[in-house]
Amino acid sequence: MSSIIELRCANCEFCCNSVKKLKEHMASQHHTKVVKPKPEPLKCSHIGCKYSTERSSNFKRHLEICHFPRYACHQCKFTDNSTIAFNRHCREKHGASAAERNMVPVLRP
Repeated sequence: MSSIIELRCANCEFCCNSVKKLKEHMASQHHTKVVKPKPEPLKCSHIGCKYSTERSSNFKRHLEICHFPRYACHQCKFTDNSTIAFNRHCREKHGASAAERNMVPVLRP
């Protein structure tokens, strides 16, 4: 059993089984393009965050950086994804590097 897709032109009686053929027909007969609808943007649901994007890779990166940081300071609420920034924070805010104070970062996957 084969499943053949039948595509119809919205402007005339033309039918075909290929998107490419339908696009060619639309361009040559009706001087229009078949345009894919723009995807709905992905919106961050965290309270107070207004970030949105159409790309899932950008959305994932936003969540990892802004809402699920890899390092969290045990002595205060500082969080970050950078080892360098985490060590700088420990030095500047707590007077010693993370290693010197035995501050192990909370690693989140």
